[in-house]
Amino acid sequence: MRWGGNAYAESTVVYGRALTADAANNISAWSNDDVKAKGTAKNVWIGTMTIDPAHGLYGTGNGSRSGVLTFDHTANSIQTFDLVYDNLVNAQSAGNYGYMKIGSDIEIKSDQINQNGEVIINGTSYPISNCNKKNINRGGDLWTIHIEINTASNTLNALTLTGNVGGTKAASFTLSEPTALSASATFDKVEVGAYRAKYKVFVALQSIKITEEAQAVTTVPYTINYTNGGNTLKTVTGNNIIGATVSAEKAIDVDGTKYILESTEVPSMTIKATDNILNVPVRKPYTATLNVTKNINGTATTTSTTLTETDDHEAVWSYAFPIYAKGSDGVYYKTDATTFGESGTFTDGETIDKTVEYNTADNDIVFFNEGEANESNNIVNYNYSNGYDGHVKGQNARNRGISVGTLEAGRYSFDVVFTGVHGRSLGLRHASDDPIVSIQSTKKGESSTEFTLDSSTSDLFINGANDQKDAKKTNQSEDFDYVVIKRVNNVSAEVDATSSLTSFCSTSTVTVPEDVIIYIATANDANTVTLNRVDTKVIPANTGVILYSAVTGAKTLTVGGTADASLYASNIFKAATSAVTAGDNTYALIKGQQSFAKVAEGVTIPAGKAYLEATANGKLNISFGGATTGISSISSEATADSNAPMYNLAGQRVNSSYKGVVIKNGRKFINK
Repeated sequence: MRWGGNAYAESTVVYGRALTADAANNISAWSNDDVKAKGTAKNVWIGTMTIDPAHGLYGTGNGSRSGVLTFDHTANSIQTFDLVYDNLVNAQSAGNYGYMKIGSDIEIKSDQINQNGEVIINGTSYPISNCNKKNINRGGDLWTIHIEINTASNTLNALTLTGNVGGTKAASFTLSEPTALSASATFDKVEVGAYRAKYKVFVALQSIKITEEAQAVTTVPYTINYTNGGNTLKTVTGNNIIGATVSAEKAIDVDGTKYILESTEVPSMTIKATDNILNVPVRKPYTATLNVTKNINGTATTTSTTLTETDDHEAVWSYAFPIYAKGSDGVYYKTDATTFGESGTFTDGETIDKTVEYNTADNDIVFFNEGEANESNNIVNYNYSNGYDGHVKGQNARNRGISVGTLEAGRYSFDVVFTGVHGRSLGLRHASDDPIVSIQSTKKGESSTEFTLDSSTSDLFINGANDQKDAKKTNQSEDFDYVVIKRVNNVSAEVDATSSLTSFCSTSTVTVPEDVIIYIATANDANTVTLNRVDTKVIPANTGVILYSAVTGAKTLTVGGTADASLYASNIFKAATSAVTAGDNTYALIKGQQSFAKVAEGVTIPAGKAYLEATANGKLNISFGGATTGISSISSEATADSNAPMYNLAGQRVNSSYKGVVIKNGRKFINK
């Protein structure tokens, strides 16, 4: 007898396979007829597994593998499963895991993501001894597994697991006591498979034997009364077999009002021949109010949340917030906090007030996304912006993922805080193009790279890809904490207040403001160089120019832009991309003057400036083509006669104390 007066018969082998046949025990050898790719046939493994003479039911490859066996189950029977599972999956990549599912409620898992082995029974996980981070990577470990289930009472009677590698430290598990399965448990399927995160997966089932013993069972009625304050709120009746365990629900609904158990333990009873009545006290869950005020640069907004005690009597609250938040002025502000959330417990009717301050502006940030914000279930975690991850889902189109919108021309940094090492990547792309920039998750924590947009670009999306080498694809998800796109510090130039000029060069392509005019130098003859206006606002990288603006002072030049190299083909300015030592015939713009002078040999021309090299024997005349600035010509200092008389533009003779435009020797000058 197995259960209070219920008889059972001889066991019947429902299904049996092994590396070699054992006719005496109704075990057949594995054959190719045991697997099919598709279908609904019973006693056949449907899926992506194959048959291998050395391994049995075998799954390997660069993708996940699985096979599902469906068989005819006898109701109210005692089921036994005897299996030899080949734990090959563990010889491969972190992130892979192998598994075996018995019915709907039992799973045995060798998990490289969490670095452990576990038995999962009706949603509860139990660790497999000696199957942890230290020794999980031992490929070829054979697990001998025995399982016994009473399908009449939905009870797992026994489960043992023993590995054959490691001696006294071999993997092992023994169920300590019979454990209830769910009321909806099913018992007619077995699934074996492996999940692939990286590289190949390997999983195998060397042998399996399924037996069932029919039981003659007696079914009797039972009643569960849910009560509150002496009043019965709800009555549930049913029938079950003698010896089975019936448990109360953790929560019930009565006319739209929720009630939970008063006890932290779930009441239950073992079904007897008569008098099966279970009275269960219940109460309303505790509630509280959580007010979180977000103060961004002096502007406060408050979000109120009603907290409700869980079915498991957890009266807890938590709130989390990102490291950056956008203010009403469109600027991102950084929180003053060093941790990004808080949690605690509450009492019935309590009001909890919390404030988060954002006071530090970061004008360079143009886009920020918190990983958790992409989760449909609105994950709230204590480590928000500090290690907990959300993810961008795999897509089958480039115009999906996390929408960035439009970025203006310029240079940017793309910063991602990864929470795992998956070998996949996160990239930014235009909706119809290949990635503009991509970062592979080769390490946990922050990774950064830079990119340049030559023009304003709309329809930008962040999405995942297989890996750095195949970043064009978007069919992989990727986990991350948060991603930030920032402007890289733009280039500046100082237009002199007196001369309205400055010489300039940059190692990056830059775009000048609207009020700035670009000039290049072209050679006319041996003693004169003409400055010609360039009809563009973009200066190519490593190109020397003169900048003019009627509005003097500091100018911010945006990194990026589409440069037309043909406009600069005749330019003879040299670019001092790093400090340059003047040679015998080096000329440079004099600070505060609209004139070029020969630089003494050995003097350093600073980086970021333009200069000329000429053979003018100390005489070099410079003139503006088109006289755009109102100054028709500029003489070199070497050609200017300091004793010649000076006249203002009205023709009046002036002395050296006169400030402004003067005429000397028929040429115009700026006199300081």
